[in-house]
Amino acid sequence: MHRTLAQTLVVLPLLMALAGCGSEDEAAAPVGPSPSSSATAAPATGADFDATASIVCIINGEVVEHGCMAGIKRGWTDDGGGRVAITKPDGTQRAIFTDAIGNPTLADSSQADRSSGWTMVITRVGTTSVIDFGPEHYELPDAFVLGG
Repeated sequence: MHRTLAQTLVVLPLLMALAGCGSEDEAAAPVGPSPSSSATAAPATGADFDATASIVCIINGEVVEHGCMAGIKRGWTDDGGGRVAITKPDGTQRAIFTDAIGNPTLADSSQADRSSGWTMVITRVGTTSVIDFGPEHYELPDAFVLGG
């Protein structure tokens, strides 16, 4: 799948933000090369996001004992989509982008961390979006993504 210009433009503000701080049904959506990065950044804080929470995450087959900290910025795009910034145990971040109704649509990727060729698979389990992106696994509850 090739990214549209709109999808590419969604990723560009994330790069700027990272640079500025220094740091239901089953669907499959392959994620191709992207100019974005999962660069090292400060952990999610309440001031930067509409909500923060610890979410279930598994990195390279290892369950992260207390989960990964995540922050959601709702209404991040003009069409109401959101951006979830997930801080992994090594301090790097992965961004998951959602549409206006909270469905994950894509993940940022980078040649630097070799994620540019990874495939993103999204599965719905009850009221949770389960995201497998290469060797990374995240669970995003609707209540976190949408509020409530």
